[in-house]
Amino acid sequence: GENLVNIHSDSQTKEKQVYELHGHVEITYHQWKMTSDEASYDEATGEIVARGNVVFTAPESSLTAEEAHLNTKSGEGWFVNGSGYIHSPPPRRKRILTTENPFYVKAKRVDRLNESTYRVSKAQVSSCSNEEMGWSISTHSALVEVGDKVISKGAMFKFLRVPLFYTPVMVNAIGNEPRRAGILMPQIGQSSQKGFMLGEGVYVPMGRSMDVTLGIQNYSRRGVGGTFEFRATPSWTV
Repeated sequence: GENLVNIHSDSQTKEKQVYELHGHVEITYHQWKMTSDEASYDEATGEIVARGNVVFTAPESSLTAEEAHLNTKSGEGWFVNGSGYIHSPPPRRKRILTTENPFYVKAKRVDRLNESTYRVSKAQVSSCSNEEMGWSISTHSALVEVGDKVISKGAMFKFLRVPLFYTPVMVNAIGNEPRRAGILMPQIGQSSQKGFMLGEGVYVPMGRSMDVTLGIQNYSRRGVGGTFEFRATPSWTV
């Protein structure tokens, strides 16, 4: 049925309505899956407690943690020392250009309030998978609204791990739409052929189904170069 919980492990014991699972535990429910070294599942309350090498995957997120608590009935849960990414859902409307970049989090505690809302505590958040190559925000707490925005409290903005400024509250847009014109974050990289690279870019949307990205990069071994990217999703009649 729709509410079927599948559990697999090397060994299982059951006392009343509580399953104790040990070794290569895998629990699946609807569209999400959790794996761990050991876990318990209460059939009456729907509560899952997983420990050791926990990996949680769902359509909107992928998280690893030391320990996880998740309720199959409410969808709520929390993760200890969690890290991973939260992804915006795909757009419902066609011919709308969107961004598919995930939003990365690393936190002492990650609370899953529902499939579209997360709260992180004592966290690092960023749209860059590698903090050494981009920006990040150290925050006391933040509310992540999947496909919309991140509201951080007590936020320290860092670029290449260097603190730049502090603000009591910071709001970052992480939605895949609507798109807005603006200056992109600086790009920094290293190439064995081109040398050290420093670049900047500008993004300009052109209606709902077209956009343009213009950029300029300076390579220590090759000099200055430019980039141009045009995207469009025309219909059969356009």
